Amino acid sequence: HFKLIEDIDLADVEFFIIGNRILRFSSIFDGNGHTISNFNYTSTNINHTGLFGYIDGLYAEVKNLGLSDPNVVSMIEGYSNSIGSLVGRLENGIISGCHVQNGSVSGSERNSTGGLAGISYGAIIDCSVVCSVSGTARVGGLAGSSYGIITDCKSSGEVRGNEYVGGLMGSAEGTITKCSSSGDVSGNDSIGGLIGVNSGDVRYCYSSSDVLSSGWEAGGLAGVNRG
Repeated sequence: HFKLIEDIDLADVEFFIIGNRILRFSSIFDGNGHTISNFNYTSTNINHTGLFGYIDGLYAEVKNLGLSDPNVVSMIEGYSNSIGSLVGRLENGIISGCHVQNGSVSGSERNSTGGLAGISYGAIIDCSVVCSVSGTARVGGLAGSSYGIITDCKSSGEVRGNEYVGGLMGSAEGTITKCSSSGDVSGNDSIGGLIGVNSGDVRYCYSSSDVLSSGWEAGGLAGVNRG
């Protein structure tokens, strides 16, 4: 288990992503209220990209951590890929009390791209994101795709994509409670102020995002709501 005892600046540092599909991060990382600045990473050969690539464990948790000015880019194409500033893929585990300030996250074709997490099957609690996010499909201010639990989270950065684009979530099939979004959202099909495509359970959420769609299915809360 790990705990930060001071802020870290990764400017001009060659950083190796923590955890991958083979060696998954399954422990506890406590940011202890500190911030990691200038995490810059361009991926050309790693499927799950973020400060943590792949988190999966019964007691896995990343908490109380801030990211300042992260800039994460993925140039890999494919449905299995996921890109976020904090974590590429959260399989099992919890992210709590984390925030992202400024910076950008950019995914390539068919990736799940989010300001905090690319894909989440776990729980994201009390987190916030203020950064720009862009991609093609499944693009969200907080997470690209969620199949787990999202509670007490908010996002306010600009989000741009082609389809399944939302201010908070690109695609949602889990539970989202007491969340909000306020950044501008733009795209082509299935564009929502909060969620691009919702097939889950959404409660006590709201969005004040401006939504611009050049195609079909756009809404102030969800582009497509199947929940």
